Amino acid sequence: MLHAAPAETEQERDGRMQWWRDGKFGMFIHYGLYSGLAGEVDGRKYDGCVEWIQNMAGLDSDSYAAKALPLFKPQRGCAKAWVELARDAGCKYIVLTSKHHEGFALFDSKASEFNSVKATGADIVKEYAEACRANGIKTGYYYSLLDWHHPDYDGKLALSRGISYPSGNLKTHRFGNHDAYKAFLKRQIGELTSNYGAVDLIWWDFSSRGFQGDEAWGASDLLRMVRDKHPQVVMNNRLYDAATVKDHGPMTATAREKGDFTTPEHYIPEKGVRGDWEACMTLNGTWGYSATNNDWKTPEVLVRQLADTVSRGGNFLLNLGPKADGSIPEESVRLFQAIGAWMKINQEAIYGTTASPFAEPFPWGVVTGKGDALYLIMYEMPKDGILKLPYAMQGSPSAQALADSSSVPVRQEEGGTVLDVSKIRMMPCATVVKLAGKGEVLPMRQ
Repeated sequence: MLHAAPAETEQERDGRMQWWRDGKFGMFIHYGLYSGLAGEVDGRKYDGCVEWIQNMAGLDSDSYAAKALPLFKPQRGCAKAWVELARDAGCKYIVLTSKHHEGFALFDSKASEFNSVKATGADIVKEYAEACRANGIKTGYYYSLLDWHHPDYDGKLALSRGISYPSGNLKTHRFGNHDAYKAFLKRQIGELTSNYGAVDLIWWDFSSRGFQGDEAWGASDLLRMVRDKHPQVVMNNRLYDAATVKDHGPMTATAREKGDFTTPEHYIPEKGVRGDWEACMTLNGTWGYSATNNDWKTPEVLVRQLADTVSRGGNFLLNLGPKADGSIPEESVRLFQAIGAWMKINQEAIYGTTASPFAEPFPWGVVTGKGDALYLIMYEMPKDGILKLPYAMQGSPSAQALADSSSVPVRQEEGGTVLDVSKIRMMPCATVVKLAGKGEVLPMRQ
């Protein structure tokens, strides 16, 4: 039986979730020992999500640490730079990997000496938390439930239940004491959530159908403990099995007692998700830093992914992968700054909005809503310069381009509302027209 979720009315839950629902746009930060390896071990370069490089290379924990620790050299002020980039990009919250699957914590942990303070003297989480507070950004922490370093983590059992484990550890680790590992999780999460001030969000990662919940992690105790310390905290659903990638099947909302929001990864569900959800995406196909991966998305792609997600009712969590010294790759800076430039003009169409009221997409772009306004986020100009909406409006509606406040002619016709956008100036990435006035959606004509 689950006892994790506190008694909470619908109104109380809405109040707790409001900042997250309104914020829409967050930054994910993947930083750890893998950042120093940068996608390469012993001269072999690895593709894909290289924060998994220990598993890719099949390294036991001692060999991995021997190769990675000397390369991990965080410079003072690096976390401050991450937070300031997020702020300038328009992110309202950040999620930092406090510990990834490798087991290396970025904070001062008495539960495990395998941490950044012990290794380098740098308390990354402390610097990050202080920077978030200074910049008015909500503070979130990713925490890996897997721990390939910890001797009591039963990776052999987890592997048999569908969760990957480095092959080298199968020869060097002992198994069969997973209850002790669950006690360790509780101690270390207790440290993270007690020693660094406000915790606005916890991003757990991850479970499988065969290894989840109380059996795998003591999930009910973890949820209750964090909620007791931070009653307003928002937490994702990955203490339990969840369809997170496209080939896992249809995306559905998680039961509330298992977490506050659902987490599609590397894709944006075509029809959104019933309930609260967040799409997490990369800049170039990897979460951790890779020295050789130059498959960068364009600002246009990223802005449109943000708009697509918000128009379908979700939040957009976009990743940053710093280098070994904590510095930010130049292309990452350029891309986040480009999003920030677009957000500075068009943020009204993103923050605090709701999903498109229209059941079907439009060929020219997407729609978000707020109060009596619709935001028409145009990716391209229609050939005839006309936007037609199955939307009956009352009174005298008005429309204007957000970029320069220029007026857009709008009229009512049989079957809906028509806007003449032929004279507006199309902006980089996407152009937003605000349509103001009460209205209701009409059935789509067949």
